[in-house]
Amino acid sequence: MIPITRYAKVVASVMGFLFMTVAVAILYEGIGQFRVRRLALCAVPAVVAVVVSAVVVGALGRAATGPSFADYGLMQLEPQETAHAASARVETGPAPAPPSASPAGSSAPSSQARAAPAHGDEHRELGGVLGAIQRRGRIRVGYNDGIIPFSYRNNDGALVGFDIEYIDRLARDLNVEVDYVPFTWDNFDRVMDSQTIDIAVAGIYVTNERLQNYLVSEPYYTSPLAMIVQSSRYEDYLSRSDILSRDGEQVTVFRDPVMEQIARNALPGLPVNVVDSYLTADDLNLALWTQDQAFALALSRPDLTAVRPRNLAGTLLFAYLMPAGSEGLKEYVDYWLRLQRTNGFNELMVRKWIKADANLNNPPRWSVLRNVMGVDWSW
Repeated sequence: MIPITRYAKVVASVMGFLFMTVAVAILYEGIGQFRVRRLALCAVPAVVAVVVSAVVVGALGRAATGPSFADYGLMQLEPQETAHAASARVETGPAPAPPSASPAGSSAPSSQARAAPAHGDEHRELGGVLGAIQRRGRIRVGYNDGIIPFSYRNNDGALVGFDIEYIDRLARDLNVEVDYVPFTWDNFDRVMDSQTIDIAVAGIYVTNERLQNYLVSEPYYTSPLAMIVQSSRYEDYLSRSDILSRDGEQVTVFRDPVMEQIARNALPGLPVNVVDSYLTADDLNLALWTQDQAFALALSRPDLTAVRPRNLAGTLLFAYLMPAGSEGLKEYVDYWLRLQRTNGFNELMVRKWIKADANLNNPPRWSVLRNVMGVDWSW
């Protein structure tokens, strides 16, 4: 493309200087004649060039807008509402667990899947769970508000995050509203089995037990394991062997049976210290999380650093979970997730919530289409 994009401009410049030199000589000698028709014909290529340039500049000027947590501090981020979304965030408490539900924090063994609970009458009607959601006009979404950057509350108390914005867009595409139902990781199984939610979000990891007990969407994100350490001591934790060789160390995890088991497998022999949430813990050191979640937390706390130690194997898959019997909803969500990867929404969400791309807040460059003709191609 160099001969076209570079040397063509040189030729055009030479032709321009040649035209001006000849034109000045002709006018000076008085032998030039002004002919409107010929001038108009010569102006046509120039007009075409201006129109093409306007389209190109407008296309280059496309830029996703909206706040990124890199500019405000992670916990100050305001949620970006999807345009024309038919969603209303109504938060309700989870329904009481049925008598046959598992105890808090327990999970079925991998060799024996939990029996699927019976669906209500609305789920047995035509269309299954997906049809019930559309007839109800609402989708019930289970969430945990301590999982940065997927589902958490900012300083104003607003529920924000990667998954929350995804669900708002899903609700818009389903033309329904959203009821958010909170859960803790201790009662997650009971909430899922009680059929009080249609889908669960909040940076949920894919495990063998969850694959057997529930319907799991296609993974929408992956991230390797990492450690959250004090910034002044990060060089002490650059490899797994460094961590295991230090006396008196303990690994900290938030209150989640899955993360507790991962900590015991990844760092055997180290005592496990369980805290309610990384967001409320004061003295965090050697806390286990995924790399991107640790990075997001470190952005909001200068005293912490996210480190991915060498030989700390393991990559976790993130997915949305649905109760057993929600096959129609799962098929819809899987196809919908593939569409978001194709249309660029997933890339935008990764830039905004995972990568903390500060350029998302930069105003789009000036363009004829946007600023003159009023055509906006941005998100």
